[in-house]
Amino acid sequence: MKQKNHKWYWLSLLAVIALCAAYVKQRDLEQRFQAYEDGEAAVRDLQVQVEQLEQQVQQGRQRIEDLATDPVEQEAAIRRWSGKLREGEVIYHVEVSPGAEVTLPAPPAGEHGIQTSN
Repeated sequence: MKQKNHKWYWLSLLAVIALCAAYVKQRDLEQRFQAYEDGEAAVRDLQVQVEQLEQQVQQGRQRIEDLATDPVEQEAAIRRWSGKLREGEVIYHVEVSPGAEVTLPAPPAGEHGIQTSN
C-alpha cells in the first residue's frame, strides 16, 4: 500500500508542476517579470535624475544667496552678463583643440596675476 501512496504523490506532484507551467505560460509571467524589471530600472534612473536636479536646485539657491549678499559675486555676475571690463583689463580667449594637452606656465615669483590700482 505504501507503494501505491508514493505513486499518487509523484503523480500529484507532476500534475501540480504541469499546472504551474501552464499558468506561467498562459499568464505570460516571464514577459510581465521582464517588464517589471525594466520599470524598476527606469525608476532607479529617474531617482538618480531627481537627485541631480535637486542638487542643481540647491546650487542655484546658493548662487542666488551669494548674489544677494556677496559684492564680489554681484560684480562677477554683472560683468559676465554685460561683457564689461575694468579699466586696463584684457580678456584673452584661448581655443584648444579637443584632446590636446594644455600646460600653463607658473606665474613669476611674488606675482599672483592680480593687478591693483594704486
